[in-house]
Amino acid sequence: MLACAVRVGIKKINILYIWQENVQEKAREYETLDEALAAATDGATVSLIAGVDLTGKTATNTKNITLDLSRSQIVGGKIINNGTMLITDVSSDNESIVGCDIENNGTLDFVFG
Repeated sequence: MLACAVRVGIKKINILYIWQENVQEKAREYETLDEALAAATDGATVSLIAGVDLTGKTATNTKNITLDLSRSQIVGGKIINNGTMLITDVSSDNESIVGCDIENNGTLDFVFG
């Protein structure tokens, strides 16, 4: 389990979208990270449009996906990975995931910066 430091003052915005290989248009937007992960197919990239507040919530992945933070943050709550997940962000400030527990029961990799 990976525990992260807490930072205050985060907006509670939680809109996401999914990109899939060979799909030309943007897929549907989702209200929660858990909904987006459930809707994603193997090989999809779930991209954050804005920060996600998971406080009191759990998001579970069971597939082979990439979670692109897109310079946004995931704050609080818990992510459970039961599949293969690559979490990426172009930011290298080490504050992309804060106050969030990650339970990894599959394969989990991070690429930042």
